[in-house]
Amino acid sequence: MPAPATRPAIPRLAQPMAGDLADAELLTLAQEVRATQQRLLGFPANTRLDHSADLAASLLGVLLNNVGDPQAPDPYGMGSKDFEQEVVEILAWLAGAHPADTYGYLAPSSSYGIGHGLKLGRDRLPDAPVYYSSAAHYAVPRQIDLLRMEAVQVPALPDGRMDTIALERACRARPGRGAVVLATIGTTMTGAIDPLPEIRRAASPAGPVHLHADGALGGLVAALAPPPERRPWAFDGGADSVTVSGHKFLGCPIPCAIVLARKDLVRPAGQGEYVGNHRDATLACSRSGLAAILLWRTLARLGLGGLEKQVLGCLEVADYAQQRLTELGLHAWRHPGSITVVLDPPPPEVRARYSIPVEDGIAHIIAMPHVTPELVDEFCDALHQPHPPAGSRS
Repeated sequence: MPAPATRPAIPRLAQPMAGDLADAELLTLAQEVRATQQRLLGFPANTRLDHSADLAASLLGVLLNNVGDPQAPDPYGMGSKDFEQEVVEILAWLAGAHPADTYGYLAPSSSYGIGHGLKLGRDRLPDAPVYYSSAAHYAVPRQIDLLRMEAVQVPALPDGRMDTIALERACRARPGRGAVVLATIGTTMTGAIDPLPEIRRAASPAGPVHLHADGALGGLVAALAPPPERRPWAFDGGADSVTVSGHKFLGCPIPCAIVLARKDLVRPAGQGEYVGNHRDATLACSRSGLAAILLWRTLARLGLGGLEKQVLGCLEVADYAQQRLTELGLHAWRHPGSITVVLDPPPPEVRARYSIPVEDGIAHIIAMPHVTPELVDEFCDALHQPHPPAGSRS
């Protein structure tokens, strides 16, 4: 790399800040983010956080590093693996698996977890392409590329579900190679749920199938919705590996995800002496012990009944939002059992204020646990206000 023509200015962090200026900047950021999140309608994150300041101060005063395999003993006594495994246990149970037959751990994100699920498929079926929907998360092609696997994009139906007829056609064109299929449980824009049993049948002409279910947002809603909206979405629907976000519906303040897989498919990698000579099957040696504890605390405080109540409340708010937006003529609709409400794109000013994404001519709001009927009313009132035409300076 050629040397710069002039020496760059000394970075600001090269010198210590005087007094409490550093903390002041961070507190200002926290206030700004808190104000923005009070109106967060379009991003799939639960901002209803209730972790006490005393608890946060205590946990931030120690390094919590879940180093090495999650099921191996902690060689240094500075982790929270027992809490991590209790989180894995309840998520495996909600995903329709027996916890004793399930391998799981806390990953940095759902996209990372998708990469691990696809790698398990590649280990089983080295010649198999990855079949994924055009409505899958944008990070999926990146994970496929990192794994150097062949990518086959399958079109999505207009409502966002994978076109299983197109999937079967693509698999018949590649017989005998097997299929690694990425199904989405709650697509980004429409909240569609890909039908796992139907997908597995459609992929069978390719040979053996590894099915990964990306349940980042929609998994827990599908698991806990009242009948008849409750449906198989993970192992109970034929999945071999699963991801669920920790910062979306569950509201962990640290981005993370729970990765789950059939234990018989997991092959531990090499062992490290400094982690007690235990073999490690994760893709990263160190994991956030703090995220595991905060997730554990949320689940412990809610319990199964609290989670079900939270899902029911979100579905009720989504139904209310759909009714209000329909009354405004915004062609609002949603899938049964989904907390994602699709609508016509609002004016740019309203989209910016409420963080509403627009893609392919549609927008959405997501009835996360922090979204109330009052916030929906505020959003609808904002749609009634006069707005300057696009491109104007007023």
